[in-house]
Amino acid sequence: MNRSTTTTSTGGQPTQLDLNTKWIKVFLFHWLRTGGYMPYLAASMYSWPIYTSALLIWYYTQLSHFPSWRAGLRDLTRTAASVIDLHVDTSEYITPTDRRILYTIHDHVILGGLGGFHLGGHDMWSGPIRSKRDGKQHISVTGPAVAYMPLYRETGIDYQQGISQQYTTAATPENIRTIFKSGNDVAIVPGGFGEAVYSGTGVDTIYLRIRDRKGFVKQAILNQADLAPICQWGPHLWYKQPQWCRRLRATIAQRWYIPMVCFFGRYGTSLPNNLDVKHYTWVGPPFSTRDYTVEQVDDAHTAYMDHVLGFYRRKIKEAGLETKVVLVGPPRSKM
Repeated sequence: MNRSTTTTSTGGQPTQLDLNTKWIKVFLFHWLRTGGYMPYLAASMYSWPIYTSALLIWYYTQLSHFPSWRAGLRDLTRTAASVIDLHVDTSEYITPTDRRILYTIHDHVILGGLGGFHLGGHDMWSGPIRSKRDGKQHISVTGPAVAYMPLYRETGIDYQQGISQQYTTAATPENIRTIFKSGNDVAIVPGGFGEAVYSGTGVDTIYLRIRDRKGFVKQAILNQADLAPICQWGPHLWYKQPQWCRRLRATIAQRWYIPMVCFFGRYGTSLPNNLDVKHYTWVGPPFSTRDYTVEQVDDAHTAYMDHVLGFYRRKIKEAGLETKVVLVGPPRSKM
C-alpha cells in the first residue's frame, strides 16, 4: 500500500490546508489512541467525581453508539493509516478450512498490534484471509483494561466490514470460546503489556515476551484452533522508551495488567516517529495444534515459539532488514 494522496474537492493537488488538516487528524488519532486524555480525565475525576462519572456513563451508553461519532473515529483511523507505506504479505498463509484459527500478532509494541492490525493493515490482509477462510471474520481480544478504554476499543474493531461485534473484547477464555462458537476466528496479541515495555528500547531489536505466555496456546488446543502468526516490522520504531527497570516494569505490567510504558514520539508528543519508513506485515503459515492435548501445552508452546521465531527472522532477512528478533522474559509458566 502506497501512501494515499489527499486531494482537493476539484481533484487537483492537495493544498497546504489539506495537508495540515490531514496531519492534525493523524496527531489527534494517536493522541486519543495512546490515552493522551487520561491525565485530564484523572484530574477531572479528582475535582468533579460526580459530573465526570456521569459523563463517562453517558459516553459508554450513548455517545459511543452514535453513528456520526463512530464514523468520525473511522475517519481518523483511515487518515492515520494513509500516511504509512505498508506492505502486506499473505502468500504463506495456507490453512485447512476445517480448523479454527487463532491469529497471534507480534510484537505488541506500545498499544497492541498497531501496524498490522489497528492502523489500516486489517483492510489489506483481512480480504485475502477471509477468502481463504470461506468468508469467516476475526474478532480481536485484548486485556480487560484496554477493552474498556474509551476510544481505543472503538478504533480496534469497529471498521471491520460486516462484523456483528462493535468493540474489542476482553481476552477471557469465555469470550474466546464464544467467538469460536459463533463461527468466527480470534486475533490476539499474546505478548501483552509486558512486551509493550520493551518496544522502542532498541531500534535494531524486536522483543517477544512470550516465554511465559502459554494461555493462548492452551486456548487454541481447547478450541481446536491452529495458531497463525501475524508478524510486523515498523511500529517498533514509532516510539522511544528508556531501558531503566525494564524487566521490573514488564513484570508489574503483566502481573497486574498495568501498562507500564514510558514512551514519547516526535517532538516529545504522541505522534509516532519514523512514519516515513516502509512497514511490513507478514501473515505466516498456521502452527497446527491438532496433535497436542491440554497436558502437552508446554511442548506445543515450545514448538510454537520455534515456529514464529523462524518465520519472523526469515521474513525480516528476505526484506533486507537488519533487525534481530529475540525472546525475553521469564522462562517458566505463570498459568
